[in-house]
This record gives sequence, C-alpha cells and structure tokens, in this order.
Amino acid sequence: MKFALQAILSFGFLALCVASSSVRWCTISNEEQEKCQRLKQECFSQQQSKDFPELICVRKTDHQACITAIKDSEADAITLDAGLILEASLNPYNLKPIIAELHSKGSGATTTSYHAIAVVKKGTISSLEELRGKRSCHTGFKRSAGWLIPVGTLVSKNLLQWSGTESGPIEKAVEVFFRSGCVPGVKDVPKLCHACKSGTCDWNDPFAGYAGAYQCLKSGHGDVAFVNEGVVLADSAEERSKYELLCDDGSRRPVEEYESCYWARVASHAVVARSVDGRADKIWALLSYALEQIKQKQSRCQLFKSPQDSGKDLLFKDSAVGLIPVPQRTDAELYLGPKYCAAIQILKRERIDQDPDTTERIKWCAVGKAEKAKCDAWSAQSSGAIQCATADNTEDCLIKIIKREADAITLDGGHIFTAGKCGLVPILTEIPRDEADACVDPKKAVTSRGYIAVAVAKKIDTDVNWNTLRGKKSCHTAVGRTAGWNVPMGLINSQNNLSCHFDTFFKESCAPGAPLESSLCKLCKGSGGEGGLSEKYKCKPNSNEIYHSYSGALRCLIEEGQVAFVKHTTITEITEGQKKPAWARDVTSSDFVLLSKNGERCHHNEYETCHLAKVCNHAVVSRPERAEVVKKVVLEQQKRFGSQGTEKDVFHMFQSDAKDSLFKDGTECLAVPNENTFETYLGQEYLQSLEGFTKCSSSVIWKVFQARKSSRTAVLLAGLCDSGKTLLFVRLLTGNFRNTQTSITDGSALYRIKNDKNRNVTLIDLPGHESLRLQFLDRFKTAARCYNGKIF
Repeated sequence: MKFALQAILSFGFLALCVASSSVRWCTISNEEQEKCQRLKQECFSQQQSKDFPELICVRKTDHQACITAIKDSEADAITLDAGLILEASLNPYNLKPIIAELHSKGSGATTTSYHAIAVVKKGTISSLEELRGKRSCHTGFKRSAGWLIPVGTLVSKNLLQWSGTESGPIEKAVEVFFRSGCVPGVKDVPKLCHACKSGTCDWNDPFAGYAGAYQCLKSGHGDVAFVNEGVVLADSAEERSKYELLCDDGSRRPVEEYESCYWARVASHAVVARSVDGRADKIWALLSYALEQIKQKQSRCQLFKSPQDSGKDLLFKDSAVGLIPVPQRTDAELYLGPKYCAAIQILKRERIDQDPDTTERIKWCAVGKAEKAKCDAWSAQSSGAIQCATADNTEDCLIKIIKREADAITLDGGHIFTAGKCGLVPILTEIPRDEADACVDPKKAVTSRGYIAVAVAKKIDTDVNWNTLRGKKSCHTAVGRTAGWNVPMGLINSQNNLSCHFDTFFKESCAPGAPLESSLCKLCKGSGGEGGLSEKYKCKPNSNEIYHSYSGALRCLIEEGQVAFVKHTTITEITEGQKKPAWARDVTSSDFVLLSKNGERCHHNEYETCHLAKVCNHAVVSRPERAEVVKKVVLEQQKRFGSQGTEKDVFHMFQSDAKDSLFKDGTECLAVPNENTFETYLGQEYLQSLEGFTKCSSSVIWKVFQARKSSRTAVLLAGLCDSGKTLLFVRLLTGNFRNTQTSITDGSALYRIKNDKNRNVTLIDLPGHESLRLQFLDRFKTAARCYNGKIF
C-alpha cells in the first residue's frame, strides 16, 4: 500500500535540537539487552549534545511484556512484526507504528513491505483444496507470512473449517486440515510439530523462521512452505526452478512472479510507541543519528546486524537496510492494509458465521453536505441496511474504508486507480440508460461500454478549438477525475510539453481540488453566495463548490468559461433533462459543440467520433473481505430504490437534488462487472495513461516540481491537509517510489526518493512559516521551481 497506501508527518517539525530526555528501548532477551547496551556505546558515545536523548535499555521477558511496559510508560519503543503491531494497537495498549524498516528489493531499490507467499514443489499441488491433507511448513506460530495470512485466508475461503474462538483454538482446526506440519512456537498440538527437524515446536528449531520453513520444504519434511519472497529469491536459479508459487486463487506461477501471486502484502516490522506522548521525535532523532553513523561507514555502529554467536534479528531484522518515519496519522490498520487486517480479524472472532452487522448492514461514505443529506435519506428508508459516514473529500473516504470505518463509495476511474493501489476492489459498475439490457440480471457479470470523455465549447465562441486552448478559461469536474482532469490534462501536458506546470496553460480555471491560491481556482465560486461561507467552500472537491462535477463544469462553462471537460451525456442530461436547473434555463444542447483532438468542432451529439477518450464507468469499491456483503446489500436496495425499484417514489438511488450525489443520475442500475480487479476494470490503455500521468499529478501529489538544471525535483509540502499527506506517504511506504531515505535538517523533514525512472525527488515538509519558505527558495532556486504544494 498505500499508495498510494495518506497521513502525515509531524516529524516535519522535528529539529535536531530535541528536548533533553531519554529513549527507553525494550528488549526481550539477554542477547537483545547486550546488543542494546553495545549500541549505546558504539553508536552514540560520540554524541556530545546535551539535548540529545540518551538510550536506556529496559529488559522484559517477551514482546507482550514490552507492549505492556510501553503502555504503562515504563519503556518507550520496540520493533514489532506486523501481527504484533495490530495487537499492540488495540485497547488497552493503543500503541502505533512510528518508524518502518526498509528492506532491499535488489538493484538498489528498497521497500517497507514484503509478500506472503505459498511455495510448493513443481507439479505437486494445483489448487488450494489440494492443500488439505498435505504437510505444511510455517515460519512460526502467530507470525504474519507463516501463520496469520495463510490460516486466515484458508478460513475466509471456507477451506479450513473453523467457526470462531468459541469452537476452540484455531490451531486445532489447522491440525485437522493438514496431515502434519512444523509450526514453531505452537503448544499442545503435537501433529503440528511432526515436520519440525527436532520433532518439537521449539522456536530455535532449524525449520523456524523464513529460511527454516523454506528448508523444511526443500528437505522433504513438508509439501508447502508459507514464507516471503526474499528467502526464495536468495536461492540459486537452478534450485528455484524446482519450485513454484501457489496463488491465493488456486493458480500457480513461477517463483519470480511473486508480485502477481501472493496471499497478502505484509508491512515491514516497525517501531511502535504510545499514541499519546509517544516521544516519536526523540526516538527518530536517536535512530536517524545511528543511520547517519552507518552511512558514514562508522563500522562500530551495527544497528541491523546481530553477532553470529548471539542469535538473529536482535532489536531489528538483520535484513533491514534502513528506517523511515511513518506518517503521524497512520495508525496500525492503515499501515498494515485492509487485506492483511481482514485475515487477522477473521482469526479473532468468537463466531464467524453469524454477525448481523457484517451480513445485513453496510456503511456508505458520503463526500460533502449534499451527499450526506442523500445518504441520510437513504439510510432512513433502508430498514437499517445502510448507515452513513461522511468525509470532506474522496480520499478521506478511501482512508475510512481502508480503516474499516466505512465500507463502500462510488468512484470514477481516476479514483478507482488510487483505491486499487490501496488494496480496494471494484464490485459494482454503473450501467447507463442506453445499456439497460445489462440490468435484466444485475448479478450476471457484464462488461460495460463505459463513457466518453469530451471537451465542450460554446457554439458562439468560434475561435475556440483544441489547438487554440492555451490562454483560455477552462472548467473541470475536479482534479484527479477522469473526464474532467486526467484525460484532458494528460493530453495537454504531453502535446504542449508543459512539464507538469498545468497552471501555465489556461488563463483561469475552476479545477476543484487545486491549490486555492493558484489560477486553477480563479473561476470557482464556492457555494455561490457572498461572504466568508462561500469562500470557505471555494475550489473544494465536493458538492459544496457549485462548479464541481459534470453539471458544475458545464455551469462553469455557461457562466464563466470557454471550455469544459465532461462526459458525453452531460450536455443532454442538463439541457434536456426533466429537472432542468435554473442556471441552464436559457441554453439548449445546440448551443454547444464538441472539440476534436484534430482541431475540428463537431455537433454536440457526434461524441462517438469527436471525443478525447473512451473510459470505464464509475464503480462501487470496497475492501476485498466486504465485497460480497456490500454487493448483496446494494443489489437488494436497488430492487427497492433503483430505477425500476418497487419503492423508487419514496427514495431514488439514481436521482439527486444536487447532481450526481452518491451515484451518477444517469445510471439505470448497478451490475456486477466481469472485471474484479482495478487493473482489469480500468483497462491497460487507461492504466498506462494514468501511470504516466502520476509523474505530474496524482490523487496524492498535486504538483511535481520539475528541475530546470538538475536531475533533482524539489517538492515543497507547506500547509498540507492531513489526508493528503497520509496518501502520499502510504504510497512511499508501499513502493511507488524507491530508495526512500530520510534526514532532518533546519527544522524541516527532508525525504529523498528515487523513483522508477531513476529521478531523484526531494520532499520537504515545512511548518509553513514564511522564513522557512524563503530558506527553501534560496536552497533550491537553481534546481527547481517552487510553489506552495497541496495534496488531494
């Protein structure tokens, strides 16, 4: 994840002159205590500043005791694996991840996550069902890749029969499913120890850990090993060729294709601290100093290495190559991701077969006041099936869904891309009225034709065509939206060599979600009235801005603009619809023309041959584990409140007082799509255009500031909203950028990233004070253009 998996770095205000105090590191063994004491001497003894935090080593019996000690303020920090991170985040502990381990991906790239995979000998197991009765090799009891993910997945797919903790411990059900196994750390389940080399489930068994579980498979003690990709890729090509991956859909692939054949993406081990008064700044000051010592080849400082005679993975994983701060608002669920959390939550339920809240009720996420009002009306008529959550923008809704604070939202293609990067999936597609045949059986998988992105101008503006748009006034549905932004601005950027400086092309615009002070917000009107309230909503990417979305962009064109970027049905829906708005009463569809990319002007209904692009319909997205429930509930609601619903006169899902609230008003029905991943739903052509477009602007970064004389790009993050930072740093953490390194200087946080094109990017998070902005300008004036950045 995210993604691109949002949140935010209050470490940006961290100066090196932190308050004088100590950082108490919790250790769980004599070996860890010795290493901690050694680090104190070898890494920090040369630090003379009286304000530098002192490292104090606190010895406890195990991870659980350390979690409790941190909660009780008897210690401050410990590094935990993903499974324990989630456990430590719950009441009464309320800890949170603050710093993530970086691990090498090869070729100089680093990552803060790994893939939980199932490895089998070639030709031995061809489906998930065939795992039944086989011998299994696990890294350890309650370990992420070796236990939580495979066991949780098998339970969720109803392959491993277990009805919850009331029916007994899950390990007893695993014992029945597999013939035998090796699960280091498990107690009182002898059959799950038979495959271990020692015949016991001792944590020090040679078959414990990633390398041990893989060796368990290779030595013939097991038929499947649940590990991560690193241990397999470290093997020789000849040895790897003897094995293959078993994907979570039952298919098989070569071990090198782990990125498309894994059971879950698991976040790296992370340092956790208290959510309140957690001393995150002091902990990072301490660790970043140690990282600097390592970078300067201070060989005595061995943060990530364990002495050969003292065990492995002491304090940190031996395989770690660096550390990176986790954004401040990123809690455990956001850090770990929805797929991982779902697998773990299944193993914690008392009963997994009966829960009315998960089978009959869903929580819809509404963006802005108008959608909230419609959602509340829906909820009141839904017999308790629909509840509502509210956010100011789409990406805040995505965060709520990832964190299980909401279940579903309808998105356009650009936001589907972001949602997919964060682990969400499309489950229902909007079917327009001209494809009503697909609504006969909405449960039957369909492939919709999608809609068409068009550029619209006024017929009387004869000088406006695609080739004369520079310097004109433009109207957009919102930044990040498909027809209103991604398609037209992607074309304009590439055809005019804008280098992503979008605000230099049009004279003035309304692009809701753009920086308020930029020319891209000049035409926006907020709520349309006078005074502060209208200004409050100006250029907001929701219905509070009257020029937002398709109808808003056309209104902008009528009242202020010269070109609008909308979908092919917008003109007729507004000018010929049953509820023609007052602002459109003096116009007809014949007052508009479409602009072709070849410079021609076309009749408004010639969109099949005169358009910018054909794109996918809007879709409902949710977390994978909630997909079937959301699908079931929404389709049942559609029978009552859809276009052909029995109670559509009471409430209509596809009609709105404020245009296109929750769903597009032109929707005939929602139907199950043939495509069940965001990649297949969006299509390869659109995906490629989006991947390229994110170099300039994505749902995370509004501007990427291009270097003029340097290969380095400098991005100033001043005064950013929390949700935007969350998405930005989730994307950094989930590998959308590579070689992420961090240093703190001059009261600001610097993040140096090398992206897939081998370009260096520097992200600077400033408190927003004018003096610091001037420092930024002075420091980077020869390398980059500087703007006040904003995140969406």
